[in-house]
Amino acid sequence: MRQLFALGGALALLLLALAWRATPTQLRVSSSYFPWEPVGPVNLGHNLITGLRVGNVLYVGSAFGGLFRSTDNGRSWEVVLGFNLNQNGEGVYRCPAVTALGTDGTRLYVGTGAIVQYNPSGISPSAVATTAPGLVGAFGRPGMGVFVSSDGGNTFSNQNSTWKLTYPALSYANDYANTGILNVVDIAVNATKVAILTPDSLFLSTDGLVTLQGVGRIAGGRRLRSVAWGANDALFVTTNDSIYRSTDGGQSFVPLSGLQLPPGVTGSSLGGGNAVVRTAPSDPSKVYLATANASGTLVAVWASPDNGDTWTRIANQETPSFAVLGGQGVSTLALEIDPADPTHFLLGGATLWEFSPVQGWQRINPANQDPIILRLPALIRDVVFLPNGEWLVIGDGRLVRVTQGGTRIEDASKGIQAARVLSVAVSPRGDVYASGPSPVLITSRREADPAGLFRLVPLGTFTVSSPFGHVAVSSIDPDISFFSYQAGRLRTSQDRGQNYVSFYTAPASSSFDGTFIQSSSGAVTDDRPDAYGPLYPPFALVEKFGEKVLNRDGTRSGTSYLFIATGRGLWTITNPISTNPDTIPHWNRVSGTTGIGVNANLTYANYLNSSNAIPTALAADSAYTVWIGTSNGQLLRVKNAHDITIDRTLQDGVEDLTAALLAGVGGRYISAVAVHPKNPDLLAVAVGSYAGPADRIFLSTNATASTPTFTAISTGLPDVPVYSLFFYPDSSYLLFAGTEWGLWRCMDVRTPTWEEMTGEVVGRVPVTAITWKPYRYQVDTVGGTPDLPQVEARLLPDPEKPLYIATWGRGIWKLSSRFATSLVGAGALPRGLSVSVYPNPFQSQLFLEVRLPEGARQLTYRLYTLDGRCVAAETYSRALPAGYHTLAWPVPALPAGLYVLRVEGADGAGRQFATSFKLLHP
Repeated sequence: MRQLFALGGALALLLLALAWRATPTQLRVSSSYFPWEPVGPVNLGHNLITGLRVGNVLYVGSAFGGLFRSTDNGRSWEVVLGFNLNQNGEGVYRCPAVTALGTDGTRLYVGTGAIVQYNPSGISPSAVATTAPGLVGAFGRPGMGVFVSSDGGNTFSNQNSTWKLTYPALSYANDYANTGILNVVDIAVNATKVAILTPDSLFLSTDGLVTLQGVGRIAGGRRLRSVAWGANDALFVTTNDSIYRSTDGGQSFVPLSGLQLPPGVTGSSLGGGNAVVRTAPSDPSKVYLATANASGTLVAVWASPDNGDTWTRIANQETPSFAVLGGQGVSTLALEIDPADPTHFLLGGATLWEFSPVQGWQRINPANQDPIILRLPALIRDVVFLPNGEWLVIGDGRLVRVTQGGTRIEDASKGIQAARVLSVAVSPRGDVYASGPSPVLITSRREADPAGLFRLVPLGTFTVSSPFGHVAVSSIDPDISFFSYQAGRLRTSQDRGQNYVSFYTAPASSSFDGTFIQSSSGAVTDDRPDAYGPLYPPFALVEKFGEKVLNRDGTRSGTSYLFIATGRGLWTITNPISTNPDTIPHWNRVSGTTGIGVNANLTYANYLNSSNAIPTALAADSAYTVWIGTSNGQLLRVKNAHDITIDRTLQDGVEDLTAALLAGVGGRYISAVAVHPKNPDLLAVAVGSYAGPADRIFLSTNATASTPTFTAISTGLPDVPVYSLFFYPDSSYLLFAGTEWGLWRCMDVRTPTWEEMTGEVVGRVPVTAITWKPYRYQVDTVGGTPDLPQVEARLLPDPEKPLYIATWGRGIWKLSSRFATSLVGAGALPRGLSVSVYPNPFQSQLFLEVRLPEGARQLTYRLYTLDGRCVAAETYSRALPAGYHTLAWPVPALPAGLYVLRVEGADGAGRQFATSFKLLHP
């Protein structure tokens, strides 16, 4: 049978019996397919929030990486594509961020929204909606209500009463009445009765979310934490410090009394930092409550046998020998009741504990089989009871199964890649370096390591409270890497990431300004950039080299500079890659605080204040012009930043070019700056904020001019923050953009048309960094003896030149450049394969008839002007089977003229092909 595929659409039949063409049916789905390969880490950094067992199917939700499903008791997992992606023609973007799961045994409820896990500014969740955050993941992700599946998780929809809007009306707001946006904290299900908890409101439904009734806020406006159905339609709700009960189905609530505080705990608050209530599945009259204080330690655990009428305290406050929460209880407190035994439950946070009336409290602490890659999650966020007395433990880190009565731990994460990664770098050796929040921090893998596994660098007593920032690796010496972290600090490794040490030396005496010379001010103060922050400083490693980078005498060839911007100014490090004993790294400040125009010594609590500024993005071109973006929308330029000997005149000093961007950026957080490696006039600036206008990428084609101009090129991108930019060096105008909802590409920034690249496989997750691997490192023995060989090393072109992306929720992925850029080098059409196009002339739609003897793995078509500018592009979203197919492509409005349509693909055997057509558009 011949088939018709609507581009960006679903399948429709093409009737041939009467030898006429049927009108194509246009349905919208994700429009891009690229063969991404997962890189990892699969053993570190998973950011898993909640789990649920529905019959024989397990579900685990990630705060940023979507929903995963297992049908073999957690031994293997798959991404639930129906939740992560658009489907059934829905014209809205999904929010693959899971905060809560619930079920009535048939339907699956998945709550989405902002879950505050890392909040450097310390602001209240109720204030997030009016804040302009630019730091990825600082406040979670905007919610899109509750998605519901009635077919075992195959398809989902949030087209119910928890979501009143359609894309692009998204923000971090929690006020459902005014914004129509519902960020979910917890879900409780009792047959068709569903209770939905947000940070400040409770919503009830008696018909499975067909309709929704807003109950409103608990008295005092306290932050809401958990909800649970008891017996006889009783409903329990907790705040940070109290528990409330409704006996009329949620219409009114009263605070519960009779919960005696442990000895030594004073006041009327039951907690102050967190409180979680749960009821026993087999007997909902059995109610349990656990609370934490504002310091994150356990206050007490209570049990009620009679639906909340009376309470008994079964655990007192935390002690060194009973360190349940370990200071983490404000952000995590896991309480789960055994479905088969209403008196047996698990409690977790920093550690995991089991309680039963017979045995009392027992710590679950199975011996680690490998303390680096297999252990209980660093923060335990949920537990799922499995058959045969086993438990699935969910949290920050690897998903594990605890067996044999809590004495054995097993890996249960096969198929899950859900790490938050902030930055990625790839060496010519194939080593991959990644950074992010704990437990990723700084990690690496080598090309010969098992697939997906990363090495966690042991840092000893070295700890930080913020994520590790940017990473970079040298091409001149691939053993050397760098990463930045809080308060302007920088570390380096000389041994392929096995150990990292602080990277500071005294500034060179030739610093341009005498007030900055060490003799004038101590290295502990002004001349040490690590005294200034906050967060992780942006930096760039700029190297120039030839093919041979290691000589037979052991010296290295090439030049290198490292530029880093802290709260105290711009710094240049000369010779960060020592090529011989005479090239020692030196720190030199190129500008002072006033020149950079940012604030030193900011605290985490005030860095979002618009009157303050910190450097947030940095890029350098081949002439060593450094561009700096700040958290309040400043754009600064420093020319000849490598030359510390020149007298800094106005021309060579810090130039404030903010005015050129003010109309578009408007004081928002500049998250990325990118300059084309082969064209310093081509500069792109991105904004990482939900606030303000939809334009978030700005392009300059005259960046080296005294007064560069900028144009917004965001049309066609989703209205979400942009976190990373990357000009593809082997193309004149190809730009990649990492957004809150995945990676997008623009084949020609002069005539911007954006195409989604990560929809199907990776998901719509934040893309925080983009890089590539252009070279491979080859070492040859050229002389010497077997015991003392002489070697040389060269950088040769990598045949794949893969593109790498770091995501905040799905780890690291790579894609061969032949797919990332185009199907280059395509040959003639294989025997039996044919392509035709109609109508010609065309108006608003084109149809491609394709005969495929062996199917096609990929099919891409682009429309060009006669001068070579791409004005429209599309990639078919799925592999095509063998046979005849008609593809319908709605073409955007175009000026009249002649165009060239180029169709590229790869057949079932992997052979690339291409063909072109001249078309007239009247």
